[in-house]
Amino acid sequence: MIDPGELFIIICSSFLVNSTFAQSEWVNGMFSPENNFFVTQEKFESFWDEKIIEKGKGWKQFKRWEAFMAPRVNQ
Repeated sequence: MIDPGELFIIICSSFLVNSTFAQSEWVNGMFSPENNFFVTQEKFESFWDEKIIEKGKGWKQFKRWEAFMAPRVNQ
């Protein structure tokens, strides 16, 4: 049986993670093989267009994914 305190921590953690990434359509593009690389890249660029790059917001993870996927895309 899960302790109520542990359950609360699990729910809060999942809510924080989901709320951070829910607003970012480009995150879904990274994880779905059905999405187009260039569309995902464009959504990322438009999302970050006038924002300051902050630690913990997924910018570095996307750039790593982009560097990995770019040579593997049929252009």
